[in-house]
Amino acid sequence: MDFELCTLTPHAAASHDADALILLWPDAADRADPALADPLTLWARQAIADGDLAADAGQWVAAYRLPGVRARRLVLVRCGDGGARRVRQAVAGAWAALKAGGPVGTLLLQLGALPPVAVAAAVQAIAQVSYRYTTTVTEAKPRSLRRVAVGVADAAAVQTAFDEAVAIVHGQELAR
Repeated sequence: MDFELCTLTPHAAASHDADALILLWPDAADRADPALADPLTLWARQAIADGDLAADAGQWVAAYRLPGVRARRLVLVRCGDGGARRVRQAVAGAWAALKAGGPVGTLLLQLGALPPVAVAAAVQAIAQVSYRYTTTVTEAKPRSLRRVAVGVADAAAVQTAFDEAVAIVHGQELAR
């Protein structure tokens, strides 16, 4: 599986080419600038305002072909305070929603301004939840997920944590 770190605003994430998009929404995003008018932020705020998305980490709401968003499938998921445990919980919940809809070849994880520890947790979590054992299975179906782009507010600030997480994932994949 290939990983890529990108500096993406929510507006740029909406136009990013991917089969699916997971938008992690920390509690702090509820208090963010209400002037942001990109499709993802507007949809997320409306879902929260309508009561469709509870405030607990791991709670999610999904959409298909949302206007203004290039990815066919989209999952908005709460990640609480943005800590590693909450981010892993959020990614696992969002992946469960996505894989129920069929194979995902390319994925965009939009993390926004989450800290480096959250970026590392997200990378490791998506690798873990998308893993499929194929070594001794006669009719094994390999992992459909080939590429994961991780969108953040400032790629330079989280580059080291991202690189370490990718190295850990590749080591784990080799050991399996």
